[in-house]
Amino acid sequence: MVNDRRFNPVNPDDSDNSSIPLPKPPAWMQPIRETPAEPPPEPPKPPTWMQPMRETPSVPVAPRPPSRPVTSNAESALKSASAPPERVQPAPSAKPGEPEVANVPQVVSEHLTHEVEYATSALVEDEFEEDEDADAEIDPDDHEEPLPFVDPALAYVILVIVTALGLYNLAADTRFTIVWSALTVLGAASIAADRLHVERPNLRDLFVGVGYGALIGVPMMIIAAPALQRLSFDIFGRPGDAFVFQALAFAMPMGETLFFRGAIQQSRGLLVTVLAASLWSLMLFLPAMNVSAYPLVAIVISLSLCVVNFLYSYLAERVGLFSAWTCQTTISLLLLWVPRLFR
Repeated sequence: MVNDRRFNPVNPDDSDNSSIPLPKPPAWMQPIRETPAEPPPEPPKPPTWMQPMRETPSVPVAPRPPSRPVTSNAESALKSASAPPERVQPAPSAKPGEPEVANVPQVVSEHLTHEVEYATSALVEDEFEEDEDADAEIDPDDHEEPLPFVDPALAYVILVIVTALGLYNLAADTRFTIVWSALTVLGAASIAADRLHVERPNLRDLFVGVGYGALIGVPMMIIAAPALQRLSFDIFGRPGDAFVFQALAFAMPMGETLFFRGAIQQSRGLLVTVLAASLWSLMLFLPAMNVSAYPLVAIVISLSLCVVNFLYSYLAERVGLFSAWTCQTTISLLLLWVPRLFR
C-alpha cells in the first residue's frame, strides 16, 4: 500500500525521525536579522579662518606720555629726548601693609623710547624737506651750459678773413706753415680750455684710418697720377720733397684734425664741420690751380675735397679722432706727395 500523506496524515505528536523533512524556505522568506545601528557621521570641521579666535590674556600696558606740541626744530626735540625724565612717584597701595608696586623704570623706558622716536622722525622729515627744496631749486630745463672759453666758430671766421686778405702774397711754404700752425694752436687750446673729450689713440684707430685712406687714395692715384702731379706742383711750387712730406704728413693733418674734427665738430656738429672744412680746403688750394684752363678738373677736385672732408668727420664721429687723423695723412700723401716722385 502506497504511503500517501493524504491518507496517512502525520501525527504532530509523533516524533519519528524517519519522516521526510520539510524543504528549506528561500532567502527572501527568512526573517531579517537586525544589524547594529552605525553611529552618524561627524559634521565637517570649519576651515581655520572661520574658527573663532582664542582670546589672549591682556597684557597691562604702561600709560603713554602725553603728546607734546610739534615743533619745526628737530634739534630741540632731540635735546629734550636726551634730557633725564622726571621721576614718577609710585601710587600708594589700596590696602595698608601691602608692598608698593614700583613701575617707575617701565614708565621711564617708555618715555625715552617715545622721545627718541619723535626726534628721529623729526630729523628725517627735516632732511627730506631740505632735499625736496634743493631738487625744486635745480631745474634741468633752466640749466644752461657754460659758454666755451675759446669759440672755434669765431676763430674760424677770423682766420678765414686773415688768410683771404693778407696771406696770398706770401710764398706757398710760408703761407701753409702759418695757417696750419694757427689751426694747431687754436684746436689744442679749445680742447684743453673747454675740456673736450678726446679718445686715446690705439692700433684699431690706426688700422681703420690707414685702411679707409688707402681704399680711396690708391684708386685715385692710379687713375689720375699725371693730373695729381701737376696739381701738387701748382699748390706747393717746386720746393724740396721733404718739406711737402712734412707738411702733408704732420702739419696739415694735425692742424685740421684738432681744429675741425676736434673743436668745431664737438661744439657745432658734423654737418657744420664738413661745410667749414670743405670751404677752408677750397679757399686754400683752389687759387693755386689754373681754374680757367682746366675748369672740369677744378670741379672734380672741389667735389673730391668735400667727399674726403665728410669721410674725415664721419670717422671722427664713429671711430675716433685718431682714425680721422691717420686717414687724412694717408690720402694726402697718396694724392699730393707720391705723384711728385714719378718725374
